[in-house]
Amino acid sequence: MVYFRGGKRFREIRFSGYAPGIYVPLYVPTGEGFKLVFYDPDDKKVGELGSDSANNIVSNINFELLESGCGSMELTLTEKPSFEIGYRTRVDVFPFFSSDPWYTGFVYDLPRKSSKTTKLRYGGFGYYEQLEWVRVSGSWQNKKVNKIVADIIENQVSPKTSIKYNQAKIAESTVEASSIIIDNASAKEVLSKLSGFEADFVFGVDNYREFFLLPRSNQVVAKLWVGKHCEDFECEEDISHVANRLYVKAGVIAAGSNYVAIVEDGESINKYGVREAVVTAPEVANVDDAVAWGLAKLNETKLKKITGQAKNVFLSNMKPFEAKGAVVLVDTEGVELQMRVVSVTYDVSTDGILADLHLEAYQ
Repeated sequence: MVYFRGGKRFREIRFSGYAPGIYVPLYVPTGEGFKLVFYDPDDKKVGELGSDSANNIVSNINFELLESGCGSMELTLTEKPSFEIGYRTRVDVFPFFSSDPWYTGFVYDLPRKSSKTTKLRYGGFGYYEQLEWVRVSGSWQNKKVNKIVADIIENQVSPKTSIKYNQAKIAESTVEASSIIIDNASAKEVLSKLSGFEADFVFGVDNYREFFLLPRSNQVVAKLWVGKHCEDFECEEDISHVANRLYVKAGVIAAGSNYVAIVEDGESINKYGVREAVVTAPEVANVDDAVAWGLAKLNETKLKKITGQAKNVFLSNMKPFEAKGAVVLVDTEGVELQMRVVSVTYDVSTDGILADLHLEAYQ
């Protein structure tokens, strides 16, 4: 395991430009402003809060953008607003008074009274979380994976949740499943396994509450110099997750053993030694489907994982970093490391708008 900062340190001065233990602020937040818009469960607007108010009561709002869309959220107010914020109240967040929301989520935790603080804290989630609430069932034969996913979202998820079906955001799949059988399973679990048929597809719910199933982008969206565009960078390597020989299990194949195949990667075995794991395919009724899913899974597990975090990224263009594409980190000597953006956490207040990028690479 390699650390660039914190605990053990590896070539820290060379990479970040800072001596160990010395904090050097990159910049003073400029407080460009923000707006929050609230809606009831029927999508009726109930109120607004923001930094442009004469009596701003927003202490701060933290939220995360994930590959799966909008993640968790925490809103802190200095006093109770003039309108009601309750369970399932929708919150749209507009940093820099943007025309489109960077984040859309709903309130799920209300403030608890405490003698220690007068601030009110509301917790919430993006609409991706509602996929956990819905149970789906059905059977599909000789259908492309995207057609199965579209059927589930349009006919079983959207009618029961606030998640919208948009056919244009469900990409064409290259894989056709011979037989898929689902019996009263969580929509999130089913969609996770179905998206696994494609080696590089990601699914979720975006800031317009629309479901998507799209290829993961490898496009470089930014080049960041540590000490100029971000305040600090941490990076570490991890091979503990590597699995290069997978025993593929398929739960609904009735005849014989449920272990239907072994898939492996020789190059990874030569490099890291044999690392075995058991994986369970979706509710398939065909051995070939299970093997195809296992091979796609192997592409994810055979490589070493590198994780990193770019802290306090300067949002100079007033546009959001999303959990899409990749960034190139450059140290003070010009050494570059390209990593995929897997999530972004934001802290928004009148003091400024800060972002931390959570990054990943495989080698």
